Amino acid sequence: RRRREGFVTAARDAGIDVVVESAPFEERAGFEAIGRLLGRDLPPTGVFISNINQAVGAMAGVRATGLRVPSEVSLVGYDDDPVGEFLEAPLTAIAMPLYELGSAAVDSLIDQIEGAAPRDIVIDTLPKLVLRASTSPPYAEPAAR
Repeated sequence: RRRREGFVTAARDAGIDVVVESAPFEERAGFEAIGRLLGRDLPPTGVFISNINQAVGAMAGVRATGLRVPSEVSLVGYDDDPVGEFLEAPLTAIAMPLYELGSAAVDSLIDQIEGAAPRDIVIDTLPKLVLRASTSPPYAEPAAR
């Protein structure tokens, strides 16, 4: 829910209208959701996908429609899972500061075991966009359909 809200807010702040297809975090759901998106009267040329499992399914779904990644549909995933680098079109992804997140989570858990109250934790390290072959170069004209 928070990923969706953050994405929609950032897109709208940038003046971009988006369509959201909610789906479970699994391959089949990504495959089916991309099929619904690409079946629209005005299909997207770029899709943000919430996790690696959905992204694997979405990439297969794009291929099943006869379209190509990235020349006709660019894909960006969330959480830069190592498997993304080895997909048919290596997946552009948002890399989260997982070491810092894990370390803070363990420290917080230890604090709670020792009697501290649960608290929100903010990690100052920003996510990083890892560009790979699943996205067209910036400012490229969309391929004709």
